[in-house]
Amino acid sequence: MFLFSAPRGDRALLAALGVLLLTAACSDREAPASDVPVFIISIDTLRADRLPAYGYTQGSTPAIDRLRADSILYEQAYSHVPLTLPSHASLFTGLLPPDHGVRDNIGYLLSGEVSTLPGMLRSRGYVTGAAVSTWVLRRETGIASGFDFYDDETDPARQMGRRAEERDGERSRLAFAEWLGRQTTRRLFGFLHLFEPHAPYEPPPPFDAAAHRYDGEVSYADSIVGRFLDDLRGRGLYDPALIILLSDHGEGLGDHGEDEHGVFLYRESIQVPLLIKLPRNERAGETVRHPVGLIDIVPTVLAVTAAGDPATFSGAVLTRPDFTAGRAIYGETYFPPLHLGWSELFAMIDANFHYIDAPRPELYAISDTRQQHNVLEQHRRAVFALRERLAAIDRKFTPPSDVDPEDQKRLAALGYLGSTRASEGPLPDPKDHIESIRMLKTALESFQNAAYEDALRRAKELLEKNPMMVDGWILQAGAERRLGRRDDALSTIRNGLQRFPTHPDLQLAAAEVLLELKRFDDAAAHAELAIKEDAAAAREMLARIAIARDDLASAERHLTEIDGRSNPRPSTLLLLADVRKRQRRFQEELALIDRAIEEVRRRRIDAIERLHYERGIALLELRQPHSAAAAFREEIRLFPNNIEAWGMLAVALGIEGKSNEARETLREAVRVNPGAAARTMAADTLRVLEGARQAQ
Repeated sequence: MFLFSAPRGDRALLAALGVLLLTAACSDREAPASDVPVFIISIDTLRADRLPAYGYTQGSTPAIDRLRADSILYEQAYSHVPLTLPSHASLFTGLLPPDHGVRDNIGYLLSGEVSTLPGMLRSRGYVTGAAVSTWVLRRETGIASGFDFYDDETDPARQMGRRAEERDGERSRLAFAEWLGRQTTRRLFGFLHLFEPHAPYEPPPPFDAAAHRYDGEVSYADSIVGRFLDDLRGRGLYDPALIILLSDHGEGLGDHGEDEHGVFLYRESIQVPLLIKLPRNERAGETVRHPVGLIDIVPTVLAVTAAGDPATFSGAVLTRPDFTAGRAIYGETYFPPLHLGWSELFAMIDANFHYIDAPRPELYAISDTRQQHNVLEQHRRAVFALRERLAAIDRKFTPPSDVDPEDQKRLAALGYLGSTRASEGPLPDPKDHIESIRMLKTALESFQNAAYEDALRRAKELLEKNPMMVDGWILQAGAERRLGRRDDALSTIRNGLQRFPTHPDLQLAAAEVLLELKRFDDAAAHAELAIKEDAAAAREMLARIAIARDDLASAERHLTEIDGRSNPRPSTLLLLADVRKRQRRFQEELALIDRAIEEVRRRRIDAIERLHYERGIALLELRQPHSAAAAFREEIRLFPNNIEAWGMLAVALGIEGKSNEARETLREAVRVNPGAAARTMAADTLRVLEGARQAQ
């Protein structure tokens, strides 16, 4: 390569010449074609070594095997971060995480100023479409930039093991196929994302017969890929297309103590499959053994399609013979400090060694595929060289923005535990505490199953081993609260605050307990201390304290100071509705509840218990029993265990003069909720209805 300067007026000519030289450098069989269809298939959380194409003998993936026969297989492909959103940001931008700025699944957005592969292709006349299978890749993150069509719908309720934060990959495939069927051009860029085999592993029949449920989900994902590729074949798009199959990251599966992903940078977490099928199946069956990264996808696609200048990216054109020279792949994870209070980790991987920069650094030979032998002391020269390359990367870090508690809950539902707060060093090495994640998950399962004594015991065991895990203190205090031991809960939170004196989650937990104890001044003092780090949650707590004091003016002041006018939090709207209810301004209360319902739908968050119930109460106050009955029915549909909603539905029906239907509603309530509480509610409500009938 020649380095020279040129007058500004000649730069456009030189740029055009550069593209011509790049085209000439490729063999005839790799010559870029502007009408090449491009399809990328991303199979979330797929380890390369769990595919038969990579030597795995216990799995079954006939569709991927067939694609491999038509493709180049890259034996050493790596993700730059073991998390879905930042990894896909690197895939689409060709930039490392420090450069595109997305470092975690929540608290970060991909800037609209960053160019993306679909945007580059769209500017060259491509029609761009995508279907994704997880809330983590929702359009609001900015990851949809450049797509004409972006289907990110997820399941509205748990179905077949699915959570509201994900959807079956087959539904994503069908959504993509519907879009593809409307297109009349071959100049297409399509992206299909499958969430299988992300945890929890719940493959449908017959794939649930696999010895390991992870492998069952891999096989199910393969079946979806097979139908996707058959659809391309049926439309005449397979042979002329550039098709890339990859994953965003791997999965721990317990190899180094991590069951899932996000914490470590071992090969099981960041080595991913990569198959590239060139147009007309050129170079079919080849294998490339040099290290490659996901940032190489953008320049490779641009080179094959002649849709841009690959030289403007730091990644390599993987179809060129000279891309291998001096390569080292960068990896990072900030999940440990953001969620667990542990140190961040970095990695550099070249053709011979895999270096992990940690409080206690590690070096593994590439030939040590299980990474069981740390050879750092034996290869100090290699360590020095990789550390130098790591130091040359500007790893600037920006802490996450405020995280909505609802987003935190949705992330936890996908298995990502821990509070999202930037921790300051020096922090412990994650490998010294990795067992804490399993302990925390077990304790949380007990808590969610209302086994509070067991949750309390497990939380205490966790904190004995790892007192620097904030979630452990919050979980222990939560179990003590549910057991009615509020003084114990307060003592637990104060122990946590001795270690984390400014942590807003602990401050707000203290305020919650003190509010229940009616120690309003103390509760407010703790809430005030949380304002700097989590202003919205702190002001909501202050509003709740003010409502408890019957100081409605102060409550309203705190709520209106929350910055969310264009996208208000449902919780803020509900607190304002409570203020209006107490002021007997029922029409305004109803309007606020309706806005909260709309926000729940817009954000696609889980339904909020008592939301429709409160709407029904407001409608009764406004003498609209028919509409109130509809609201109570919706509450019952979402939360059939809400006994109060059954009772108020019967009341609304009684007001409408539908006595028989009201009685049948009470009988149904008892049938659905067997127990003394429902029977007592039904008897009391029936007496009220009979009294009202006799009074008439």
